[in-house]
Amino acid sequence: MKKVIITGDDGYKGVGLRVLANALRNDFDLTIIATREQKSGAGGSVKAYGEKEWGEETVDGIKAYWVDGTPADSMEFAQGLFPNGVDYLISGINWGENIGLSTFTASGTGGAALRGYALGIAPKAIIMSWMKPDSENDWWKDKSEDDTQPYLEYPGKASLHIVNEAITNSFWNKDILNVNFPPNPTNEYKITKLLKLLPKFYKYPVIIENNTYRYDEQVFAYDEITKNDLTLDVGAILSGYISITPVTIE
Repeated sequence: MKKVIITGDDGYKGVGLRVLANALRNDFDLTIIATREQKSGAGGSVKAYGEKEWGEETVDGIKAYWVDGTPADSMEFAQGLFPNGVDYLISGINWGENIGLSTFTASGTGGAALRGYALGIAPKAIIMSWMKPDSENDWWKDKSEDDTQPYLEYPGKASLHIVNEAITNSFWNKDILNVNFPPNPTNEYKITKLLKLLPKFYKYPVIIENNTYRYDEQVFAYDEITKNDLTLDVGAILSGYISITPVTIE
C-alpha cells in the first residue's frame, strides 16, 4: 500500500482530517501528522527554531502525531519521522474553501502542503478544502470533538474518488493539486486555473477605524463574471463542480 501522510490546519483531531482519513484508510497506509490545535490562517509560518513539543496518539484507529506549533512545523517534524519520505502528502479536508493564491499566501492547509513538498517529504501533494453549505456557517470553530458521521458520504467518499483520479491521471503531470469541493455532493470535477486576483472572488470592504485603531473585513458578495467562469477554481465550485487545480513549483 502507498504511504500517505495526512495533515492540515484544523488540528490532528479535526473533523475534516478525520473524514479524509476514514475515506482513505482501506486503500492507503496512513499516518496523521498535524498541529495539536486549530491553526487556520497560519499560512507557511513556523515557530522560532528550537525544541518543540510533540505527542503520539491514535485517532480513529490510525497512528497520529501532534505538534505544538504551526502546520508547517508539523511538516518539519514529519521530515524527521520519515527521513526517506512517503508516496503522497494530503492536507485537508479544510473546513472552508481555499481559492486562488490565498491558498498559498494565507492558508495553513496550503502552507503545510507546500512545506512538506519543499522538504521532500513527498513528490506529490494534494490540498483539499470544502466550501461548506450556508446552513453550516460555523466552519471556523474548533470541531475536533464533533461527529464525523454526517460527512463520511460527502465530502468523504468524494475525496477518495479524487485521490484515485489524481493517481490514475499522474496528477495531470504536475506536482501539487489544489482541490475544492462545492457545498453539495458530487463526483463531477473540472480541471481549473487558480484565481490570481482575490477581489474578483472575495468582494469586501476593509473598514478602518481611526479612533480605535482597529479594522475589520466584511465579505458580502462575489464577482459575477468570475463566478460564471468554469475555467477558474471559484467558477467551478460555485457552479457545483469539484475544482482540481494542478500547480507546478518551478
